[in-house]
Amino acid sequence: MKIIATLGPEKSHAWLAASRYAPEAHILLYPSTSALLEAFENGEADLAILPVYNTREGENKEYFHHLDSLQSFYWIDNIVLPSNLSLGVFNPDITPGDLKFLMAKRTVFKQCEEYLSEHYSDRGLLSVYDIDLAINEAKESEQFDRGVIDSEEMLLARSMHIIEREVAPYNRTRFAVLGRQLPKKQAITPPYS
Repeated sequence: MKIIATLGPEKSHAWLAASRYAPEAHILLYPSTSALLEAFENGEADLAILPVYNTREGENKEYFHHLDSLQSFYWIDNIVLPSNLSLGVFNPDITPGDLKFLMAKRTVFKQCEEYLSEHYSDRGLLSVYDIDLAINEAKESEQFDRGVIDSEEMLLARSMHIIEREVAPYNRTRFAVLGRQLPKKQAITPPYS
């Protein structure tokens, strides 16, 4: 079985990209790019999938910087997916006016800057390294004045309630598929025989 390393958590955009690229593969999730690429380089995974470009934030220089540190790899494929970001809350009775803080990964905040400046310019933004950990801590300490921005699938998988969909419309992310060897050449069949 093919093993793919990507960024977590489960149901995140990177997880969706990996699961669509190879639905039968076992997916290993990592909280950071450095941990992901270290695992790939150490042979824990056959492939690595990571985001390299987003239509709203542009080229992700952090990822290219990390790629320079790899000893040997090939960029073997690309995946482009819509990045449907939503705003979720912990309780269905919470309204946008009840929110004092919004939590997301730094890249997610960059992707929805327009939405945030238009609707939440007076709220605190909590950029988190591990969104799963942040959600769990907020639930445990009953900090229900916090909203979370991420994929709708990820929010629903954590029993959150969606109060706003498509907070960054027309948003697409390109993911690089990295492997240790080039794919085997395939015969190209002409479209007209």
